[in-house]
Amino acid sequence: MRFVWVVACAGFVVVGACSKPAVGESCKKEGQQVCADERDSLVCVDSKWERLTCRGAGGCKSAGNDVACDGDTFAVGEPCDPAQNEYECGTDKVSVVKCTGKHWKLAGKCPGPKGCTSQKQKVSCDDSVADVGMPCATENSAACSGDKTVLLKCKNGTMVQDAKCRGQKQCDPTSGVPKCDTTIAEPGDACGNDDEAACDTAGKQLLRCRSHMMTAIQTCKGACKVAGTEITCN
Repeated sequence: MRFVWVVACAGFVVVGACSKPAVGESCKKEGQQVCADERDSLVCVDSKWERLTCRGAGGCKSAGNDVACDGDTFAVGEPCDPAQNEYECGTDKVSVVKCTGKHWKLAGKCPGPKGCTSQKQKVSCDDSVADVGMPCATENSAACSGDKTVLLKCKNGTMVQDAKCRGQKQCDPTSGVPKCDTTIAEPGDACGNDDEAACDTAGKQLLRCRSHMMTAIQTCKGACKVAGTEITCN
């Protein structure tokens, strides 16, 4: 994404009318920006110059009284325009950062195979795979754990366990919408839909979802079996 800021010194890059500032030196006008070189710019934040790397193909360029910093990814801690209040990809391309206050801060991880991509000012984060405790940006978004045994959901900015996927298909993120095979469960496992059925891991009991918790309702004389989505207790 390209950002255009007010140049701290008109004609700075072209005619060298001012001496180059350095990171940490004092500055007077909040939000002013200059090109330090073809790749890096300096931004005035709280009366100090801070570095903002322009990682896009256009790098850092000045034209008249404007500086154009072509940034396609951003590092946590780099300065940003507070008016943006939007998401961008982190420099590792598997994380999302958000402009909070005056700096980019980590908003979530994108550990899925597609990582984080940004096209035409639209950011896509593949968070179909995640870990418990990982920061996340979209409330109630779902993901599979790395070992595919747990379905996770984003709650208050953190990935938490939603269901255990003990069935043969485990947790499958390949469709883009993670699916959790709960046809095998244990009493006490969390569940989503009342009356949802499952066999216990020993294949001896029929379980059903009651008040969002798997409960044993029948001991099978022979065996509890799973065939596709069909559960039988003989």
